[in-house]
Order: sequence, then C-alpha cells, then structure tokens
Amino acid sequence: MTNRRFCEVREGLTYTRFKMCDAKSVGYTEGNDDRHYNFKKIGERLDVSPLKVIATYLQKHEMSFNHFVKTGIQSGEGVAQTIMDILNYYELAFALIEEEASEGYDENTPGDVGYAEAEKLHAAEARQDRGEESDFCD
Repeated sequence: MTNRRFCEVREGLTYTRFKMCDAKSVGYTEGNDDRHYNFKKIGERLDVSPLKVIATYLQKHEMSFNHFVKTGIQSGEGVAQTIMDILNYYELAFALIEEEASEGYDENTPGDVGYAEAEKLHAAEARQDRGEESDFCD
C-alpha cells in the first residue's frame, strides 16, 4: 500500500470513527456533557476507577480482534468496527488520564508526558491547514 493510499484509508477511518464515537456518546453519557460520565458512574457502582472500566471494555474488543487474527472469524460487528472501538477506547483512556492529572490545575497545563506529543500533532495539523508541508502525508 502506498503512503498516499494509507493516508486516505487512515483519514477515512478517522472520520468514520469520530462520527461513531460522537453518536454513541449521546446515549452512553445520558446527555451529560462529561464524555467519561458512563465510565465514572459504572466505576462508582462497582467500586473501581473509571480507567479500569475503560480498560475492561477495551480488553473485550482486543479479545475479539485477537480471535480474528488467530481464526479469521469476525465478530458480529466486523473487524473494522472492532478496530475503531479499540482506537476510541484508547483515546477515551488518554483523555481521562489527562483529565485526572490536570484536576485542580489550569486546563491548559499538561498533565501527562503524552500531552507534548499531542501538541506536536496539533501543530502539524495547523501547518497543514495553512497549506504548509505536512510532516505526515503528502
């Protein structure tokens, strides 16, 4: 697969994944603005951290993906949906870690080492929006 085609696939996957995540969040958060609302509520009920709740859901999807890799058999959702769910759960976990690390601090203060990497991506995206060369795809 060429780099250009990979970038097209990644862009399509990202767009679809974002739409899916945003659509699902309405029901999962019961209309609450806190994107982690459901993980926090389930964590309270089970007396575990919201991050452990996310990890549990993530492992379910990773088990499904591993089953596909070993057998070639897709779950009812299909392997593409499973991969998108896995990526979404990692992003939800990243955001929760950032939220917990920055509690009590200014929202613009990074709470995790990964924040710097995310900022680099934002800067690259901004350069691309301005029509400048991208570090990622041509």
